Amino acid sequence: MTKPPPWPSQHSARVVRSDGWSDIYHVDGKRLRRESRVRGKTTIVIISRPDRGVVWSIDPERKTYLETAVTDEVLDSVADPDDDFEWQVDGREAVDGRECLRWVGRLPSESVAHCVVYVDALTQLRRRQVNYNKFGTERLMVDYLNVVIGPPDPALFELPDGLKMISLER
Repeated sequence: MTKPPPWPSQHSARVVRSDGWSDIYHVDGKRLRRESRVRGKTTIVIISRPDRGVVWSIDPERKTYLETAVTDEVLDSVADPDDDFEWQVDGREAVDGRECLRWVGRLPSESVAHCVVYVDALTQLRRRQVNYNKFGTERLMVDYLNVVIGPPDPALFELPDGLKMISLER
């Protein structure tokens, strides 16, 4: 199936959403760190370490974390959301002054576009994604900024010192 190119296996990027949320992603193979922010304040940090069988959810304000067990099988079962759509390249368009291929994704048997991904024609990196509802109205625009290709600092995937583990059990 033809679809937009995948992200490199090692990269970092700032993701800015039209709903006011933003994230900073660091990816190294299956290891992932996501720092979610709203109005400039970090609200949660997620560190996924399948090599250790854990995901840590960190609350930086309270200096606490929750540890959840995870297996490779669970992570491997997570589907690529791009696979939900039938994709086609629908021309070129500039995003932030960069020439991009405009990939249009439609759900099978539907004519309205549900997702448009703009891929930099030179670097093949995603620059923007726009999601639409079933009526064709824009729901969410996501810009991918400050993308750095290569392995992030390994310390980003470690649990920071000084945090207290919490439990959801009572």
